[in-house]
Amino acid sequence: LTDGRHRAAFILFNNFKREFGPEIAGEKLHQWFQHQKQYTETYTTLKESDIDYIINYYTNYNSYIGCKYIKDYMISVGKRSVCDTCPCMK
Repeated sequence: LTDGRHRAAFILFNNFKREFGPEIAGEKLHQWFQHQKQYTETYTTLKESDIDYIINYYTNYNSYIGCKYIKDYMISVGKRSVCDTCPCMK
């Protein structure tokens, strides 16, 4: 997938926001991004401006993206879904 990291950032921010609030979620997303840049040899085209866009645009996004979206994302990037045992997927 060409947008795998962008979608991962979107998922992380929305889940961090629910847990910690938008300000801390933004800080945690920037930390994740810096870690990706530092430790990923085949780093893709995700940029700092993409992270800022996600934070700015989705700060007031009040809907939860849901387990189905996360499960579909995990499967599309070739990973076993973390939602396989989630009650909402039954």
